[in-house]
Amino acid sequence: MTNVERVARHFTSDSNCCICGAALEDLDHVLCRCPSALQVWMELVRPNRFSEFMALDIIAWICANFEKPDRFPMRSTDWSLMFGSIIWFLWLDRNAKVFGAADVTVGSVVQNSHRLVLLASHVVGSRMIAMQAGAGSTRDPVL
Repeated sequence: MTNVERVARHFTSDSNCCICGAALEDLDHVLCRCPSALQVWMELVRPNRFSEFMALDIIAWICANFEKPDRFPMRSTDWSLMFGSIIWFLWLDRNAKVFGAADVTVGSVVQNSHRLVLLASHVVGSRMIAMQAGAGSTRDPVL
C-alpha cells in the first residue's frame, strides 16, 4: 500500500515517498516517477518515445503498454510480460527499501525481469511442444 493510500486509511499522516522524499507517494509515483523507477524505464524505453511514455496517467500508461507492446521498448522482446515484470519488481524493490530488507538495485530489477521473461518463455515453449506431441490425445499435457 502506498503512503497516499495509508494516509487515506488513517494508518499514517506522512504521504511522502520514503525513497526519494517526494511529497506524494502514490502508485504513479512508485511505478513511474520515483527516481529509482525512472532509472529503470530510461534503460528500457526508446528515447524518442520517453516523453510520451511519461506523459500518460497511470491507467492509460498501463493500458498503452499492454495494448501496443511495440510502442515503447528499445529492444524487441515480449514487452507485455517484461512490462508487468518490471512493475512487479519495482513494487518489490520499494517494499524492500521501505521495510528494511536487503537493498535491491536498479540492475537487479531489470535482470530479475529478464529472467522471469525467459522462464515464462521456456514454460510456454515447453507447453506448446507437449501440446503438439500429444495432438491426438484427449487429455491436456501436464507441465
